[in-house]
Amino acid sequence: MQGVIAFRPGDTVVYPKHGVGILEDIKTLSVGEQECKSFAITLKATGVKIFVPVEQASIMGLRHIESEHVIDKAIEILSNEDALSEIKKIKSWKDRKKKLDELFRSGRPEDLAIIVRFLYEKNKQKLLPNSERRIYDYAIKFLIHEVAEVKGISEVEADHLIAECLMK
Repeated sequence: MQGVIAFRPGDTVVYPKHGVGILEDIKTLSVGEQECKSFAITLKATGVKIFVPVEQASIMGLRHIESEHVIDKAIEILSNEDALSEIKKIKSWKDRKKKLDELFRSGRPEDLAIIVRFLYEKNKQKLLPNSERRIYDYAIKFLIHEVAEVKGISEVEADHLIAECLMK
């Protein structure tokens, strides 16, 4: 039960594929005849409350927000073309989609920054297809939330910071 010790009500957490949220409470939920302790998390992106089983939290990728050092690395990726060398080598759209999905599922700021930078550049050449537009929109939104939280700035300021990096 690693999750019980690692997370407490009031913690700011990241749930991959859903973004930054506040761990509001630890509740016991009834599922059929079984009881299951779950983290009640309110997501910043949507305001939706989700429940993550305590025993599955680490397997499902629930984590604390990253350090400022990690966020700074992600911000650096946004203005660094070299960070995209691996993904640019992938020629097949199917393999590229698989890689983008893998990066997105990790939920790590550096991986989200790679997605944002790559799809930002691609969108400058031609409009993104719906599936790539959706992953871009979610990746940038989640990155904005985590940057704002870690740096102690507003989401608007985080959005401007990311935009400035992308335009370099």
